[in-house]
Amino acid sequence: MEQALAYIRRQKDAVIEWWLNEFDKEYPFFYNLDKLREHGKLYFDLVTAVHIPVQEHPLLQHLPEWCQILFLKKVPIVHVMHSSHLFRQSVFKALSDAPLDEGKPLDEGKLMKVLALLSERIDTYERQVSLYYSVHAHAQLEDQEQRLDELHDDKLSLIGKMAASMAHEIRNPLTSIRGFIKLIRDRLPEESLVLVDNYIHIIETEFDLIQSQITGFLTFSKKPVEESFVLLNVREQIQSALVLINPLLINNNIDLTVDLPQELTFYVQKTPTQQVISNLLNNSIDALSSVGRERRIWISGAEDDRWTILKITNNGPKIPDEIQRKLFQPFVTGREHGTGLGLTICKKIMDNHQGNISFCSTDNETEFILKFKKS
Repeated sequence: MEQALAYIRRQKDAVIEWWLNEFDKEYPFFYNLDKLREHGKLYFDLVTAVHIPVQEHPLLQHLPEWCQILFLKKVPIVHVMHSSHLFRQSVFKALSDAPLDEGKPLDEGKLMKVLALLSERIDTYERQVSLYYSVHAHAQLEDQEQRLDELHDDKLSLIGKMAASMAHEIRNPLTSIRGFIKLIRDRLPEESLVLVDNYIHIIETEFDLIQSQITGFLTFSKKPVEESFVLLNVREQIQSALVLINPLLINNNIDLTVDLPQELTFYVQKTPTQQVISNLLNNSIDALSSVGRERRIWISGAEDDRWTILKITNNGPKIPDEIQRKLFQPFVTGREHGTGLGLTICKKIMDNHQGNISFCSTDNETEFILKFKKS
């Protein structure tokens, strides 16, 4: 084995030049070859200095600093690994080309031991580099996600302020309009009112639609309700929301099924949570308006060690793919008269609860899943 090691050490320059040549073919004009040559010499010493445990070798001790430089320069991990693979091939090629010793080839068994030993050292180096890149890439992704969250929160805050300002500016003249509509109804003679009653009814309907839009804007612009968190029974909270929803269910001929364990509870703010449930139920009713077959909504719940899970499902049409991708963003809606703020408000409330809202939509049904932390 010493004979093979001695030979490979004598081939240091040849190994490095073959490696450089092959690497330059793969990535021409991408790297400074003089600097790579110096790195190659250090790497050669790491691989062949088998008398020093690889973990104690000075190069491996300084590997984090070297990796950080590569990472900051955005050198792809695939380049680093490919470089190491080519280096391994260069070492093996040199050994396979070894001349006969006194007419005999190098002992095959000893040669295999040398190859295994050198490969083990290369593998250790590659694992350390991969680990460094993985840890730092993950940290960088977390940092980017945090920045995106901050930008998203700033964006929502700005939109909320704009919505509140616009809503207040519109609401003031609307108050006057509502007053004059009432005056018209009160002061027109009966025979004249009959002639314009349909028109006045249309004005009032459109007026109510504008008012509902404004209410959505103002709700979106408000800060989360400052309520205490309390332990509530989920079934009772659902029943409270259904008091206002039941007439709509009856008018739209919708069959509602509630399948909740009697003892199921969650730790929430009562009013905001009820708003989330009401929004999702109203959305389900709207979604079913175009369904010609049997219309159904079912509410189910479960719990595990960490979460109380509530599901609100309807058998309405699929949410279009282009809307699904940005469903919780402000002003995104598939409804003709929707503000696109309801689900954004729901998400804000769930985030305030350190919970989660998600959905799954197919051709046969759409399901919204609410996850509340148990404590």
